[in-house]
Amino acid sequence: MAPEKARLLKRHTDDQEALNLCLRARYFWNRRTQRDIERAIEHYRRAVEKDPGYGLAWAGIAHAVVTSVATIEANRESVRAAAEDALQRALDYGPDLAETQLAFGSYHGFLNRDLPAAEAAQRRAIEIEPTRPTAWVNLVRFSLARGDRQTARSILELARESGISDPRLESLRRQLAGREHRPPAAGDER
Repeated sequence: MAPEKARLLKRHTDDQEALNLCLRARYFWNRRTQRDIERAIEHYRRAVEKDPGYGLAWAGIAHAVVTSVATIEANRESVRAAAEDALQRALDYGPDLAETQLAFGSYHGFLNRDLPAAEAAQRRAIEIEPTRPTAWVNLVRFSLARGDRQTARSILELARESGISDPRLESLRRQLAGREHRPPAAGDER
């Protein structure tokens, strides 16, 4: 079983249909097209209709809505209310989920431009789930967005020492070494 699916199959809901909807939403969200992000949000919403206390699905809604600003260039202000509502529910029902912290970090990084808060949320996601590559990637990207290349290098080294392997981390290592020029963008959850 793929690690992503195994992680999502940890039972955060007793409703099998809600779980399946969440898995389908994740599939669509990872495709990153405008239509697929819309489909992901639709599936996450259907999951919370089945189980209103499903923190993982609320975190999915919040994260998909927030990252739509970067991935499909949605207007920041047009998504703020929906993101805040879903994020509050994710915090209510799943504050100790890495996904909630990832969404919280993306909210602060993309919508509020509050990079210290974004970094703090990524660090909390790493505390919750230390092997989660996306939290490490986002932490590096937020450090780079602040212009702190030394902290970014330190985080990359710590990730390596922790056994975290991910193509995005390798790309960031190359970028810091000057072999690749790509502006940092946090929130990639692939």
